Amino acid sequence: MSVKIIQRENMDIFPLEMAKVYLKIHHNDEDALLENLLSAAIEWVEEASGKTILPKTLEMRSKNVCVFLPFGPVQKVLKVAFRGKKIPETSYDVSNHNGRCKVFLKDLHGFYLKGTLAVEYQTGYGKTAQDIPQTLKNTVLTTLAYLYENRGEASLPVSPVRPMPWVSYHQNYHL
Repeated sequence: MSVKIIQRENMDIFPLEMAKVYLKIHHNDEDALLENLLSAAIEWVEEASGKTILPKTLEMRSKNVCVFLPFGPVQKVLKVAFRGKKIPETSYDVSNHNGRCKVFLKDLHGFYLKGTLAVEYQTGYGKTAQDIPQTLKNTVLTTLAYLYENRGEASLPVSPVRPMPWVSYHQNYHL
């Protein structure tokens, strides 16, 4: 499975001034550093939680004909293709399965099961900061504080692969 960003919306959902207030920083000397760390914090939380904070259009490719889209919340499925051919909307189904978006082909007539399923979809919480859950915003700010306090460290003890304990609240668990 692979995921590629098709389009990313750059929005000022986390203004620098809000981050500085949270970190209790009263000078402008480290604004560039804070901007970079804020971008990294958003990416870390998105990767670790499987939730897309800033709106994006993603393309997910898989060898399966039934897939769970890896990042949510899913706003809209734009296009589904199998073996490079666009599939009509009547030939696939999109459903919510335990909080995850599931896409599967309904009519496999004429398709061999071997091939790549490509799903292009829009994900994210919305267009404004008010659309993002406050707990998720706080998670980004807590991650930013962690990165800021540990800046310059040769190796940080956590990464998006080994998420911070405060991110676990937002992770989807599936048995």
